[in-house]
Amino acid sequence: MTTTRTAPKVRTAIAMMNMGGPSTLDEVPSFLKNLFSDPEIIPLGPFQEFVSSMVVKRRSPKIQAQYAAIGGGSPIGKWTNHQGNAMCKILDEIRPESAPHKHYTMFRYANPLTEAALTEMKNDGAERAIAFSQKRFRLTFVTRHVLAVPIAFTSDHIETLFEIDIEYAEEARELGIEHFKRSPSLNEEPLLAQAMADLVKDHLDSNTLHSPAYPLNCAGCENPTCRSIVNPIKPYARSRDVACGRPTSQSVHDLE
Repeated sequence: MTTTRTAPKVRTAIAMMNMGGPSTLDEVPSFLKNLFSDPEIIPLGPFQEFVSSMVVKRRSPKIQAQYAAIGGGSPIGKWTNHQGNAMCKILDEIRPESAPHKHYTMFRYANPLTEAALTEMKNDGAERAIAFSQKRFRLTFVTRHVLAVPIAFTSDHIETLFEIDIEYAEEARELGIEHFKRSPSLNEEPLLAQAMADLVKDHLDSNTLHSPAYPLNCAGCENPTCRSIVNPIKPYARSRDVACGRPTSQSVHDLE
């Protein structure tokens, strides 16, 4: 009698983490509520709930108008899924030993929220999870001809489609900038998917917990909780995971 081992539904899970954005105008209040309830954004201690509710009530109409101006919602979810699908397709080809790969969109303040994505990851039986982190870059200069290149963003969302394309363009005209344009976002650029797949492959091949840059704070950061992990299952319960070589409290197995 012979038995065959069932192939795992997902061997390598890849978390595509971001702040997220409301996909519809109706989701704007809940997005803002999640955003301003986070003490990492506005640390207000015992007044967090009261102030966040007040801010949401006052700002929702203005923010809804901004999203209406760019089509009625944020496209960041669409582009994140497109990039993740393209990346995993490449990874299944260039690194079959860790296949099948599956991306999970994990937004901190909008659907799909981190908690839901982690539950889906667990239900899929993922054997290993990889999280994409993001870093900031700063570049400024003065000229009468400006091409804005938002290198920190890999897809279009409210900051590119409204803040840069509409608000900054208007300010540029008022300041005498003769020509103001923005470079197109990468969105569905095949080279981006290839680069992301290469990053995941290199990380898997290195057999390390995280990149050497992960424990480093941003330049000039004085936040004592910077580089700490916020546990989505037990909100705001933090655990340091700096170069410890151990699974963090965000491990899929901790959901069991």
